[in-house]
Amino acid sequence: MVKPYNQSYKEVLKSLDTSLEKGLTEEECIYRKQKWGDNKIYFYKENLLKNIFSLKNIYLLLNLIICIFMFLFKEYFKLGIISFILFINIYIKFFILMKNKENIEYIDKINIASVEVLRDGKEKIIKSSNLVVGDIIYFRKNSLIAADIRILKSKDLKVDESNITGEKFIKEKYNYKLDYAPSNIGEINNMLFKGSIVKEGNGIGVVIQTGNNSILGSMFRNLKNINKRSFLSKIEKNINKTYCILTIINILIFIISNYNYKNLLNGFYLIYSISFIGIIIFYINYIKRYYIKNGVDIRNISIIENIRNINVMFLEKVGSIAKEEVYLKKIFTDFKFKNSKEIEYSNDINFKRVLDIITLANCGIYDSENNYNKGSLIEIAYLKFLAEKESLRYLIKNRNREIFKIEIEWDKKFLTTLNKNKKGYRAYSRGKLEDILKRCTYIMIDGVKKKLTEEYIEIIKTNNYNLLTEGLITEGLAYRSFDYKPSLDENIESNLTFVGIAALENELYNDAKERIEKNKR
Repeated sequence: MVKPYNQSYKEVLKSLDTSLEKGLTEEECIYRKQKWGDNKIYFYKENLLKNIFSLKNIYLLLNLIICIFMFLFKEYFKLGIISFILFINIYIKFFILMKNKENIEYIDKINIASVEVLRDGKEKIIKSSNLVVGDIIYFRKNSLIAADIRILKSKDLKVDESNITGEKFIKEKYNYKLDYAPSNIGEINNMLFKGSIVKEGNGIGVVIQTGNNSILGSMFRNLKNINKRSFLSKIEKNINKTYCILTIINILIFIISNYNYKNLLNGFYLIYSISFIGIIIFYINYIKRYYIKNGVDIRNISIIENIRNINVMFLEKVGSIAKEEVYLKKIFTDFKFKNSKEIEYSNDINFKRVLDIITLANCGIYDSENNYNKGSLIEIAYLKFLAEKESLRYLIKNRNREIFKIEIEWDKKFLTTLNKNKKGYRAYSRGKLEDILKRCTYIMIDGVKKKLTEEYIEIIKTNNYNLLTEGLITEGLAYRSFDYKPSLDENIESNLTFVGIAALENELYNDAKERIEKNKR
């Protein structure tokens, strides 16, 4: 079955039997609600007090019983110490449960939100719980997304998906279909997910999934099972076992010692006060030693809670799972791709300008004869590529004389050099695509400079995204020509002409998968 993100928006509308011009009818909505259910996320709301003193927290129940014993035998000092420890345990448990309650309140907020839809050809405001699959829905800045939606139309759309994906940055969204199979939901840029928030822009979408069938709904549906398998649950289970064993041992000692109540109370005091701290320290140190043994220095013990559930890990790729070498794989210019082996310094002005940029906006040194390299891996990759083209670098360098360079800075991640040639002066820029595009006013198409429109920008960003999903490193390439000699005081990094994207590959080690798993363990 073809996924909605791999279909054009027209194909999606057809498969859902809905219309962008009229939406669904009220009769169709009633039928679909009966078929697929409403748009609420249903979950079990736990009683806080009942949860704290349940059998899964048997050590708290035992602690409470011991407090009662201490009170009955007038051991007030011991009662105070054990009560204090009981209070700390309950407070920690209560804090964790309150965090869960916040999540539940957030879901309640989504369940009762109002949304704008198109039904019977008219725009209407309805409760989000009444949304059905196939509803045409409108969203704008600050909209809380109330269902999983395939974007049909959008303008400058940026969304916060941190509640869903955990990614703490704002993501751009668009309506183009994806030509690849995403490895996770964070890579699906033509859909909005229930629970996310629109930060900028606006658009129109169609509802794909509702309620417990949405991504957020399935997350909550599985939450109970996940919590049972979590690291903290395992620790709690081990503490329960430890206290049960120690309590049984103390009772056996009490029986053997001819029912000496003083020994019984002293034993319980020892178990539920002093030994409590020892048990906690033991488990924490045991865990830390386990990770240190495997090359991981744990500075914050709480991070272990999430390690085993990680599906996406961000590592320093070079050196850890990939070789310390990069090479130029392909170039995107004039809305077409060429593999590096096909690129020549020919009459194609676009590709000729690409070669000028990667040669002249480059501070690296590559000497294959003496095995000497200096500069970033990307700069060396360009120079290696040029070295294979029979002195092409020297040809370009001889035709251009560098006047000055503008280094990469914190607020603009690209390098620019100003060079003089026979026709005048030209600035060449190379670096982070997003920063390059911000400075571009024009685009080179078939060797001709044209106005850079929003449509062109979307096509560039889409192709760049596709390159990134292939695991490639990308850089934007641009230039600007002058008929006079500009100075460093001028803003020569403005009104640039966009030329293309350079895509480079950093090969993984053969055992990259094992290296990642080792980091997770």
